[in-house]
Amino acid sequence: TLLALATIAPYAAAAPVRIGAAAAIRGSAEVLKSEARQGAATLAGGDAVYLNDRISTGDKGQVQIILLDETVFTIGPNSAVVLDKFVYDPVSGAGEVSADVVKGYFRFVTGKVAKKNPGGVKVKVAAGTIGVFGTLGGEPQTWTRGAAVRQMWLQNAGFVWVPFIAI
Repeated sequence: TLLALATIAPYAAAAPVRIGAAAAIRGSAEVLKSEARQGAATLAGGDAVYLNDRISTGDKGQVQIILLDETVFTIGPNSAVVLDKFVYDPVSGAGEVSADVVKGYFRFVTGKVAKKNPGGVKVKVAAGTIGVFGTLGGEPQTWTRGAAVRQMWLQNAGFVWVPFIAI
């Protein structure tokens, strides 16, 4: 019986890996499911997001994805992003996050992985790769304007690798 399981196991489909959820959606959004789940579906708020899912938006669509380490990706209209790597240890905060921006635009705020390992966060775009130098963190700075008192976390610089283009 063990031999039969060992023979069949390599051919069994890997279980999908949940890496986060669709937190907010405006307009239309679709998920092209990873190989393990196959197929396309309309994405709704609260839906789970899995490793290698391709999230795309329509003309007026916007999606906010929150990963398990609290990294937030906001995907703009007519855009598509594949979350192709997510390794996270919630105890230590260590891990890696990688996304491939297929088209369009996005914004992201790093989570616990980048706080522990800024070099472990990569975003691939058509012209190069975006990495993270630093993250929001530490103690907030307090500023006062009139009667209003606000706290603000300062962000360290990021970098973008862009190949030289000769004309």
